[in-house]
Amino acid sequence: MPSRERILHHYRVEWELADRLRLASKDERRVLYAAVYDELFRRLPDHELIEMKGDVAAQAAETALQFGMIKRFLRPEARFLEVGAG
Repeated sequence: MPSRERILHHYRVEWELADRLRLASKDERRVLYAAVYDELFRRLPDHELIEMKGDVAAQAAETALQFGMIKRFLRPEARFLEVGAG
């Protein structure tokens, strides 16, 4: 488990980058979005998404965990919208 300081650092980085996106114009966000993710991963080299990127088993486990949370809602007539994907 990450230390309290590491969690706070992660939170502050995410907050700063979210503000940058939120305060940008619509046109700026189109360009800025990818740059913000690049900066996020550069500033947080131990980010879980980086660690999982090359680990197919970890990706499968995460997918199974997420699927486990929604499978009770799945029916042929169901429709879903993922907001804030990524």
